[in-house]
This record gives sequence, structure tokens and C-alpha cells, in this order.
Amino acid sequence: MMSVKKVISELSNNKTVLLVDDISNCSYLIHPAQSINNEHVSFIVNNSKGIVFVAICSDKVKKLGLNYLVKNSTSTLKNMTVSVEARYGVSTGISCQDRATTLNVIANTKDPKQDIVTPGHIFPVSSKTGGVLVKSSVTESCVDLCKLAKLEPVCAYSQCLDQNGEMLETEGSIELAKNLNLSYCTISSIVNHRLNQEEIVFLDSESVIDKENNLKLHVFKSKVDNNSLHYALTLNQKTFSSDESVLVRVISEETTNDIFELDEGKRKKKLSNAISEIKKSKTGALLYIKHPRRDANNLQSDLLRELGIGAQILRTLGINSIKLLTNSKKELDGIKAFGIAIDQKINV
Repeated sequence: MMSVKKVISELSNNKTVLLVDDISNCSYLIHPAQSINNEHVSFIVNNSKGIVFVAICSDKVKKLGLNYLVKNSTSTLKNMTVSVEARYGVSTGISCQDRATTLNVIANTKDPKQDIVTPGHIFPVSSKTGGVLVKSSVTESCVDLCKLAKLEPVCAYSQCLDQNGEMLETEGSIELAKNLNLSYCTISSIVNHRLNQEEIVFLDSESVIDKENNLKLHVFKSKVDNNSLHYALTLNQKTFSSDESVLVRVISEETTNDIFELDEGKRKKKLSNAISEIKKSKTGALLYIKHPRRDANNLQSDLLRELGIGAQILRTLGINSIKLLTNSKKELDGIKAFGIAIDQKINV
């Protein structure tokens, strides 16, 4: 798999790349809108065979004064705005040259009221603030990649279809990229890249719960996800060493079960067992990670995000190597990418 850095470099050099949505098993040809031209649009249309959309950050949508198609809706259209067209320099609006002109104007206009009209032949979609760390989809990925490439957060994209007009799945997408000599990356790799490059959580406060036993509560605040809070409970933090493994249990938030025990106390038992093991060891940490509302299509990306957040919290606590308390058979090798080594897994 090609690296995100390579894709960012290609976008910076005004090249088309392929984005693989490994969450939904599809793919897109994408290109920064600020410098896209007739040849780029023609290439995208002919090789993707899909509709040309344009991903725009939410701030840009406001600046352009675009209205959303559907207000207060949970439908898939809720992030789409009215279609647009450049006021000047286009004829029918449908030609590749006309669509390139419209995309350029969307990205570069200083006077949207004068330069843009609606409806048109380009379909804007707004990305969520926080990008792929909040929602793992093509729109957020396109905007994030443009930002990482230091370009205007406006990106043309079109879904790839096969010869029968059906969605082109991952295997066929990678083959397409190779045939067209395109760089490519996955949405999950963008999530991973951002978590490695950015500090998205910071220590907001800490307090001693039990001074005699050196029990401390640390509250971390997220820079994304509406400043959501994550918690760490540490026992004898002063004994933590970057050279020695620390006993750690990581738990994802499940508020309903944690409060009302709808799972018949199973999670409470797991939590109690973990705390008992940490007390026996006389040192360790328990992490309670809040996650956005889960989507069945985003589980892989959710796991990456939670691993990344957990790793950043562990590093802040002075932990680089862990003895992981877990009753899960899932492999968490991905956490190594965030600078945390799992020295041992202990079933509790």
C-alpha cells in the first residue's frame, strides 16, 4: 500500500490520486480543485465513470454562502449543498472544461456572490469539522488530504465504477491505480497518519483521589469530537518508567451499560477485575476512552482512532511499554504504529 505522504506529495504537485475507502470497500479518483484543469476532469470522468462531486470544509461552505439541500435530516443528503456553477467562463456547464472552471472558482473565489450561481453541474458536499478523526468518509478524507498538502480545502472526487457500471471494489481499485500509474492510499491510513502527526488530546486536569495509595484521576480533553473527555486512573504513577512495562487496562465508553448494567454486570466485573490486578501489581493505569457514536461501517477506523487516543494518553502519562490486561482475542498490533509496545497480554 502506498503511503499517505506520497499521496500528499502528488496532490501538492497537481496530480490525480486514488482514494481507497477500506471502510465501505469502494474507491474514488480525487484531485485538488484549486488547480484542476480540463485534462484532469476528463481523466477523472473517463476512468471513474461516476458523478463529479466536490468536498468542501464546513467553513468554506459558509464563506461561499451555499445552502444545504436538506435541513435537519439524517439522510445521506444532509451534507450536500445546492449544485453550483461558475457565473463566467462557462457555456452549458457540463463539459470537462466548464466543470474545471467551476471547480477552480469554488476553490479560489474571493467574491462568491459575484462568481458562483446555483443550480449547476458540480455537487458540493460538506465535511465535518475534525475530518477523518470525527467521520471516516471520502468527503472528510479529501478535505484532510488537501489541508495536509497545504492546499485550499476543496477537492473534486468521483466514485470508481467497473465496466458494468457497478461499484468498483478494493481489489479492482488497486489494479486500476496500477494500470493508470496513480498513487493511492486508504482512509484508515489517513486516520493513522493524522493520529501520528497531531496531538488530538491534552491533559485538562488531574486530582489525587487517594493520597495514601497514590491513586490519581487524570482528565484528558479531545481537540476534536466536541471536546469530549477521556479519563485515566493511575496507581503510583511515579513508578512509571519509559524503560519498563506498565500494567494497563483500556476500556471504551459504554455509558448505558456502565450506569444501568444492562449487560447484567459483565462490564462492571471486567472493570473490577482490572482494578484488582492493578492493585496487586501496586502500579498501573486504567484508561476510559470516549468514542463518537459508533457506525457499523466505521468499526475499523473507530478502532484506529481509539488506539491513537489511548496511545497519546499513555505517552502523556510516561508509558511507552505496556502489559495489557484484556479478555479480548483481538490483536492490537496497530498500537505499535503509535509508539506503544505491548510487552505482554494478560487475560482477566
